[in-house]
Parts: sequence; C-alpha cells; structure tokens
Amino acid sequence: MKFKISSETLHFETGVSEINDKLKDEGPSDFFKPKVYGDPDFRIFAVLSCMPPEFEAKRRRQFSKKENVLRLDIGLDFSEMTNASEKQKKDIVAEEMLEQIPQALRKCRNLHFDVDAFSEDLRSWFQGHNWLSKPN
Repeated sequence: MKFKISSETLHFETGVSEINDKLKDEGPSDFFKPKVYGDPDFRIFAVLSCMPPEFEAKRRRQFSKKENVLRLDIGLDFSEMTNASEKQKKDIVAEEMLEQIPQALRKCRNLHFDVDAFSEDLRSWFQGHNWLSKPN
C-alpha cells in the first residue's frame, strides 16, 4: 500500500513543514509499502493542513475508485500548533492522523479495506517512533 504525507500551511511558525519533513525522514511510507489491507494498489495521500482561522477552508476528502486513492486533509489547529513544543506537535499530528484517517476510510463506499488493521499499524508506527506520549 502506498501512504504519502505532505503539508500545507501559510505560516512557518506552526512548524508543520518541519514535522512533515520528520515524518518523511522517519519513513511511515516505507513501513506501509509492503502492507496489504485489501486492494494492494490502494493509496492514501494525507495533507497536514494548518491554516489560521481567517484562511480556514473546508477540509478536503476525496475517494477516487477509478484511481484507487483516498486524498484527505488532516486538519490541525493553528493556535495549538503555533504554541506547541516539537514533542507536542508530534503528539498532535499523530493523534489527528489516528482519528481523521480511519474516519475518512470508513466513509468511503465500496472500499474493501481493513481499517482496523491499518489503524493498529499506524498507531504502532507512531508509538515505535516516539510520536505518541500516551498509549491507546
């Protein structure tokens, strides 16, 4: 399975770009590459989105059966991210991804995908890389 993460923010002080870089460096994409939760060609493309309230737009979530991909924004609170330490930012991103990705997957019609197994693996990856302070 392909699992890609990107970021979108207008303000460097949120640290979202740096957190995204750390995610890329630490390799959840590599971890998920050999995993199969249903269709082996299924892809998830998540965008860490952190905008000030005046720029906040509707969060995107699109499932394309034809392309076999789920694209979604992971909404992050601007104020919370701006004021958080690096460790807190990692916790916030991990918790939001663990909440928002499974929710989006469950809303996809006709998707044959083991959401629970994926969620467990995602939680395990975050815990194994010290991105979560609290257990389940």
